Amino acid sequence: RWKVVGIFLMGIMLTIVFARAYYDSYELRTRQLELVLTSGQELSDIFQSEISHAIGLIQSTTWLFNASENVSRHEFDAFATQAIANSELLIELQWRPRVSHEMREQFVAETRKRIYPDFEILDYDAGQGAFMKATNRSEYFPILYNIPQIIGKFGFDSASEPSKRAAIVNAATTGEPVATTLLPFQKGLPRETTIVIYVPVYDQVGVNEQVLGYVTGVIQM
Repeated sequence: RWKVVGIFLMGIMLTIVFARAYYDSYELRTRQLELVLTSGQELSDIFQSEISHAIGLIQSTTWLFNASENVSRHEFDAFATQAIANSELLIELQWRPRVSHEMREQFVAETRKRIYPDFEILDYDAGQGAFMKATNRSEYFPILYNIPQIIGKFGFDSASEPSKRAAIVNAATTGEPVATTLLPFQKGLPRETTIVIYVPVYDQVGVNEQVLGYVTGVIQM
């Protein structure tokens, strides 16, 4: 008799537990559906906020070069790694020093000695789908530091590409962050796009400002 009563009570308890679990699950799904239906504007605002946050992190990276004449690769890597870790959209940070044509050979030689033995200033040949030695021009902005470290991109001067060259010129003129147009995601994932933000770093010489280079950030859209 007591065994029957025990089984009956256990059945009631299990029924209550399952009913409560179902109710909680249903209530959660209902709240989630309401959030999805009402969050369009909120998501847009959050996305705009994240973009602004990412641009702020790119700008803050320029402080390294304003505070020191010689920022090491280790210092840049440590700072950039933390910056990327604190953003949902920022996926890459670069340092691109300005190199005049007259200083090109010396810059390449010194970089090979100090950092990358096979370093070269590069253009990208879209026809061949490969990097090639940069053609002669008055100045270059090669990638010297890059997080995450993508070996094939060191030395690449995107100023050889018209759309990116326009962003570089505009950033130097205004002194403000300038974005490229939407670009295909660099790793080739379908339907993914990025924008590249250029922020100039200046060297104050008397009353004249000269561009030392650019901190560049890649933001995934």
